[in-house]
Amino acid sequence: AGLVMALIDLADRVPKRGSQARLQPSLSRAGVHSLEPATGDVFDATRMCGVSSAPAPDASWVGRVASTDRAGYRDGATVVRVPEVVVYTAEG
Repeated sequence: AGLVMALIDLADRVPKRGSQARLQPSLSRAGVHSLEPATGDVFDATRMCGVSSAPAPDASWVGRVASTDRAGYRDGATVVRVPEVVVYTAEG
């Protein structure tokens, strides 16, 4: 578990292009997969952590994921870190 968390921390710190592109496949081969909700997915507080908000483009987007701030990860069936997301909220 310590090695998995160290690799996840490293993946957070390296640039998105370049080194991270080589690190993600290594994590996948070890059974560790990223969890990145798509824009528009319904926010689920049991599977995600809302870290910020953004005004919804219209009322139908309230309570949906605006973007993923930091990917989550699962090791096999165990979630080792939930994704941190920006959530659309109503203005005002």
